[in-house]
Amino acid sequence: MTENEKKLIQQIYEKVVSMEKKVDKLDGRLDSLEGKIDSLEGSFKGLQDTFMQGFADVHQGLNEIIAISKNRKSAREIVEGITGKE
Repeated sequence: MTENEKKLIQQIYEKVVSMEKKVDKLDGRLDSLEGKIDSLEGSFKGLQDTFMQGFADVHQGLNEIIAISKNRKSAREIVEGITGKE
């Protein structure tokens, strides 16, 4: 093996080692991003549950108001009921 071949092999080896370090670094970043995504998904689920409960509460309140409104008499009906006129 000539000296030039040895130098070329050394350069290739150094490049492979450098690339391996970059891959390891990227893998670490990927793991970190996956953790952050999981955290965001959990937060999104919590927000979604909060909004769903809020909308359910609003619909329940509206249904109660509608039920009260259906049972309420108009002012004219109340006066007629008091005076006995129908």
